[in-house]
Amino acid sequence: MSIILLMRTKFTLITILLIAFIFTITAKANAQFGRVLINEYMPWPGNACGTTAEFVELFNMGPGPVNIGCYVISDGDFSVTIPANTILASGQFYVIAGQPLMIAPCANFSRNIVPNLNWNTCNCSSSTIPTINGGFLTDGGFANEQVVLLNSTGQMVDAVQRDYPGEPSTTITTRSIAGCNPFSFNLDLMGIEYETVGESTGRGNSIARKLDGDCGWVKDTQQTGSETNNTPGARSSFTLSMFITENLNCTGGTARFVVDQVPASNWFPLDYILAYDSDGDGQFTFADTYTTGMDFTTPDLVISNLPLGLYAINIGPRQGCSYQNFSFAIGPCITLWYTLHSFDLQQLDDIRFNASLSGANELAELVLEGSYNGKDFFKVSNLTFSANEGKQDVQYSLAGDTEYTYFRLMLVDRNRKTSYSEIRKTSTHSGKTGIRLAGNPVQNQIRIYTTTSRKETVDIQVFNSAGQEMFRNKYTVIQGTNLLEIPAGKLQSGLYFVKTLIGLSFNETLSVIKQ
Repeated sequence: MSIILLMRTKFTLITILLIAFIFTITAKANAQFGRVLINEYMPWPGNACGTTAEFVELFNMGPGPVNIGCYVISDGDFSVTIPANTILASGQFYVIAGQPLMIAPCANFSRNIVPNLNWNTCNCSSSTIPTINGGFLTDGGFANEQVVLLNSTGQMVDAVQRDYPGEPSTTITTRSIAGCNPFSFNLDLMGIEYETVGESTGRGNSIARKLDGDCGWVKDTQQTGSETNNTPGARSSFTLSMFITENLNCTGGTARFVVDQVPASNWFPLDYILAYDSDGDGQFTFADTYTTGMDFTTPDLVISNLPLGLYAINIGPRQGCSYQNFSFAIGPCITLWYTLHSFDLQQLDDIRFNASLSGANELAELVLEGSYNGKDFFKVSNLTFSANEGKQDVQYSLAGDTEYTYFRLMLVDRNRKTSYSEIRKTSTHSGKTGIRLAGNPVQNQIRIYTTTSRKETVDIQVFNSAGQEMFRNKYTVIQGTNLLEIPAGKLQSGLYFVKTLIGLSFNETLSVIKQ
């Protein structure tokens, strides 16, 4: 049986990694099942713990397992190779250290831990790592030590540094161990973009992400090696809301993830790893189906045509951290205990919305959404309703100069399953907003006409066909039609995508060919 996941009408790069059983072996050789990150490290242990109490903790964000065998950890002076066929399950931690036993609080404030790998006894380091003075991470409390995770072919997986600029690196050849091919590298020559932690030095303090997989870091005297870093009260700067819609004929459904922050465009493109429990055992293993994709269009990521079953997804913004995890199910279909009897609007000086519904005691949210094109919907407001079983009327008014032309209601039940009203259209739009290319293919410039009803800010990004951002700039345009010229002389020939955001909500992605 083939499983194909399709996106709605948005510009999306999507890779189907596993389409049919006959291609299982080939797909799994190249599939991405989870995200492994450097989650915590100790660059300068306290005197009571000793130099060999340095450690690096890896964490698999999921949604599936990852074979980290032959992955390499390096600081630019030494490298440590993880033994072949080391499997890191979703949500699991992997600690690499210089001791066989880490006594509390050397790696964990509350308990002793046994590292998964001891670089002083594994015979897997590029050369002998000192057990005194600088040790592995050679910090000493003053250097801007970097920690880099490479995969089995030497490609960067994650890279962090205490501050900028990092310490100089040397050419390293990894140790040849069973099942792992050695390779040589120099971190200074790899063009690595480091995640800069920015924490001050301090003996006996690990440096940890405030939330597992998040961008924020903290220098922490309460080490949490081999367990979650999640700091009570900490909140990620990037969050999403999930809404699940099942088809009326109960054959599948749609998952929608809406960026909570405004403007949402600051976080796009979003990339994701979607796991489907295709064998139905309630777990996500190498036997299941994994799909990766990238979405460039605000304000949400929508994945349609999902078969009935259990799913897990990991979604990341363009910043490369602040990853978010969700688990959800499509089906089994259940009877809706609420009913939307009607939804209409009336155009006066303002726009007045009227809805009639019953069974609202089963609802978690009632949301009015607006759209300028009838396809991409943005949240306008939560509507107030009474949580009772009886029939009730709900009203809401919106200023008549809104930028939206199309409206609908989204009804969200207590299980985060959603349904939508019919779309209603109004002509009370304050003016036309649009964007178009002034010629295609292009040579030295990409020329774009924008049309707005007022002074606006236009955010323009140019991506190549691999999803890499090649250009970004913001322009201020006045009411009417404006011509914007984007330099393209340095772009190589090929297909590019121009993502535009006018104001906070009008967005469109155009494809151009550079000759």
